[in-house]
Amino acid sequence: MRYMEEWVAERKIDEIECLVADLSGIPRGKILPASKFLKIVRENGLRLPESIFIQTVTGEYSENADYEDIATCPSCSLIIRVIYDPVRGLSVLCSWNGS
Repeated sequence: MRYMEEWVAERKIDEIECLVADLSGIPRGKILPASKFLKIVRENGLRLPESIFIQTVTGEYSENADYEDIATCPSCSLIIRVIYDPVRGLSVLCSWNGS
């Protein structure tokens, strides 16, 4: 984790996009300021609503309305410079980690 913090600081990264694939393989996630991302990962991991993982490709949701937050754990070994802002932005691929 310390290596990632140093790497982000040295390159003056402003924001980090956290991506995880839903059940259809469509990327979902959040864009966070780099400092907030690093703090979240250090403390308790990123949490995303379960509903984004079961949204259909047409944007519909299942009839089950009892959704919870799902913890995701960023894989800091897989960091990608984003195409639209390769200087200040990063994408980090995440995996489901249960709740």
